[in-house]
This record gives sequence, C-alpha cells and structure tokens, in this order.
Amino acid sequence: MQKLEAIRQQIDKLDLKLLEIIAKRSTEIDKINKIKQAERQEAFDPNREQEILNRLHKHNKSLYNSAEIGSIYKAIFKASIMLQHRLREKVEN
Repeated sequence: MQKLEAIRQQIDKLDLKLLEIIAKRSTEIDKINKIKQAERQEAFDPNREQEILNRLHKHNKSLYNSAEIGSIYKAIFKASIMLQHRLREKVEN
C-alpha cells in the first residue's frame, strides 16, 4: 500500500506542475488574444489547432495513444477559446 501512496504523491506533484504550466499557457493565450483583437481575427484558428495536434502526435512518446493526446489537447483548446471570449467580453464591457 505504501508503494501505491508513493506513486500517488508523485502524480499529485505532477498535477501541480501541469497546473503551473497551464497557468503560464493562459498568460500566453492572453497575449495572443490581444494581438488577434487588434488585427480583428477570430479566437478560433482551425489550421493552428491542427498544426499543434500534428506536432504533438509526431512527438508523442507517452503511453497515451494519439487519439487520447488529441482528446486532452482538444479540451485545452476549448478552454483557451473560452478564455479568449471571456477576455474579449471583459474588454468590451
């Protein structure tokens, strides 16, 4: 049982690191959103999304298959688009 708990503690540490990276990513999304707004571009760019997915699939060395990695990142993309819309509403109001 101690081994299981030790592994779970490692996962908990990794989750906090992931959260930190997601926070940094959101800051970059804010920067991109400001540029897109100034250039009157849409928040969603399907070509960019596919480019990212292709790169991730190419470099995926995890135990997750490409479809699973795609699902994870599609959730991140969706959250990023929602963030951009929320930031735009904030500026407009």
